[in-house]
Amino acid sequence: MIPSFRIQAARASAAGWRPMTATVLPAIRHSFMRAGAGSTRRVLLSVKRTYATEAFATAEDLSEKLPAQSSEGADDISDSKPLFSSLQGKVHRNTLKALTQDPFQYEHMSVVQAEVLPLLPELSMPRAGNPSSRDLLVKARTGTGKTIAFLVPAIEARIRQLEEVAPNASEAKVQQQFAHDNVGALVISPTRELASQIVTEAHKLTKHHRGFHVPMMIGGLGKYEQVRDFNRGRKDILVATPGRLKDMLQDPNSGVARALKNTKMLILDEADTLLDMGFRDDIEDIMRYLPDKTIRQTLLFSATVSDAIQQISNRHLSENHKFVNCVSQDTSEVHDHIPQYHTIVSNPKYQLPHLLRLVFQDQLEHGEKSKVIIFLPTTKLTQLVGTLFYSMGRTALPNTRTTTFEIHSKKTMPARTRASDGFRAARGSSILVTSDVSARGVDYPGVTRVIQLGLPSQPQQYVHRIGRTGRGGSTIGRGDLVLHPWEYEYVKRNFSHLPLKPLTVTDLHNEVKASVAPKEIDARPHPASLKLADLEQNIMETTSRLDPATVGDTMMSLIGFYASITKDLRMSVTQLVEELGKWTVEGLGLSQAPYVSQSFLNKIGGGGSRGPRGSSGGFGQKREWRDDRGSSGPGSSSEGKPWLNSRFKPRDSSSFGERENRFRPRDGGEGGFRPRDGGFKPREDREGGFKFRPREAREGGFKPREFRPREDREGGFKPREGGFRPREDREGGFKPREGGFRPRPEGGFKPRGNREGGFGGRSFHEDRQTRRPEGRDD
Repeated sequence: MIPSFRIQAARASAAGWRPMTATVLPAIRHSFMRAGAGSTRRVLLSVKRTYATEAFATAEDLSEKLPAQSSEGADDISDSKPLFSSLQGKVHRNTLKALTQDPFQYEHMSVVQAEVLPLLPELSMPRAGNPSSRDLLVKARTGTGKTIAFLVPAIEARIRQLEEVAPNASEAKVQQQFAHDNVGALVISPTRELASQIVTEAHKLTKHHRGFHVPMMIGGLGKYEQVRDFNRGRKDILVATPGRLKDMLQDPNSGVARALKNTKMLILDEADTLLDMGFRDDIEDIMRYLPDKTIRQTLLFSATVSDAIQQISNRHLSENHKFVNCVSQDTSEVHDHIPQYHTIVSNPKYQLPHLLRLVFQDQLEHGEKSKVIIFLPTTKLTQLVGTLFYSMGRTALPNTRTTTFEIHSKKTMPARTRASDGFRAARGSSILVTSDVSARGVDYPGVTRVIQLGLPSQPQQYVHRIGRTGRGGSTIGRGDLVLHPWEYEYVKRNFSHLPLKPLTVTDLHNEVKASVAPKEIDARPHPASLKLADLEQNIMETTSRLDPATVGDTMMSLIGFYASITKDLRMSVTQLVEELGKWTVEGLGLSQAPYVSQSFLNKIGGGGSRGPRGSSGGFGQKREWRDDRGSSGPGSSSEGKPWLNSRFKPRDSSSFGERENRFRPRDGGEGGFRPRDGGFKPREDREGGFKFRPREAREGGFKPREFRPREDREGGFKPREGGFRPREDREGGFKPREGGFRPRPEGGFKPRGNREGGFGGRSFHEDRQTRRPEGRDD
């Protein structure tokens, strides 16, 4: 690796120190890391400084000249960070084994881990007799190893709590019973995905701890099953989302409130997101079920420290809590080392081709390691784009084994978990089409590109989305933002501080075309070049099969999303509806824009508008779309109808024109129902069809029977001779007892044969023999 240092140094010397500092030093530092250069290795850097002297630089010298990195991993100088092995004697041996051996095999701590973990073991000790600051307010960005930073203290605190309850080994049953009845640490997470990820990390950390159990309570899964799992085993660390936990606490039969009475540690992860999502009241309600802050230990982790976060910390943390800042003033909130581009598509018809080319480019660059996340602003648009990639991803993209995953709020929690785990573990090219449920906290290793189609809900959300790539200091990654012209005003007003570079549709097309060209051999076109040439045609054929109802639903969801920011967009709701209607026609190929009812406009504050073409009371075709339907999975609408409709024929390849198979009026179109000639006619006057005919006139079939009195019919039942007679006049049968009813003689019940009177007729057996039907020989 030493020659690579000299090459970089030579380049720096030739070009001058100042213009090359930003580019050369990171490369040299990365080379140090890869070569394993220690602090004692000295490398001659022939770098021409302002005072034109040669200088020796060690790894420490380089790290001092570069801004501090708060992210974990490859970019940082290893020797400047504490080793996990330094926790020997401070944490339980089984915890350290999980960190340094199986399964994590970590060596160096990240910045946030280096700030928090050295506070052990005091951080995990009981409050009594421990004057140190046990409550923490930690400011750290996502993707910096926060989960390990708070789980390790939680595990250590639980171990010490159980030892305090039963210090002797002979009291193991007492420990087990206490662990079964009481929650050790409570972790509150804003989203289901992040909660699931925390549970996964906890299982890995406690792999070598016998009997350790980490129950989870989140929405989207069965409440009964979660309560059963919670009450069945130990309750060492409980991970929950606020809504589901509050619901459980209010249920007296769940046992959760009782189990939290002695909880010694509370952890609020992504506290700023918890507040942004409106969980403040839920958190306040949950606090009432926990021990007082003078008894409980609280760790609060947040990417930002706003006034709201300060209020929460002052209310629920001890007065002498410690503030740990892992984000320096020189550190940008965005991953500056990740290139980021924005594209303004001049016409809606360019949006989907540009999106597909971005994925196309990433697969050409990274091959089977391509891992792309596409963020969409609404669930309906997520379903639509997901359907398009499900349908044509393998045929339109270079890698034929591309796998597409889809995550949004309408999917069940098990389905979201399967998609998340599948994308995380995917070995080949993969695409995750998702709404903002995956925007924050969730870790997907190896993401090579993040594409945002449309505006994020707020400027900070852009940062969270782009943070899914380039994690842990990785230099692999890229971000793309694709917008309509009417969305750019919002970007200028809110994203001016972001390092976004312009990228035109033409520039991307030329870049992708150039990257395919060198792969052509012997004048034979490469398969990727053929797919690139057919890309737009492929999109047109696929969008032509989209169900118009689902396109209308998608448009309505986008109106609802953008209506709240029309002031920043500097446009009216009327203009917004017209622009989105244009998108459905020119971008998705509808013959005309979907109808938007006046009642819907009133709901979003856009009442009093007049639709295009001069009509009042709405926009487009006469139909009121709804945006409150659920989902039936990939490739289907929320009501179970297919998103892609096979009965629609592909459009003409020349343009996104009107479909040929639109419904036509009955009287002028081919096929369908036509009015009857001559109007309605009675059945008897119409030719063909079913006509009524009397039964006797029909050949075959049933004929009416002639009614005959019973006595004239052969067989069957005949009237009794002599008519009806009273019982006493009839032979056989029951006869009244002589003298009436008499009590039984003393001695109780006697067989009939010994009793006077009673039934004295023929025996049952004899009667059966005499009445045997003809033809029976049994």
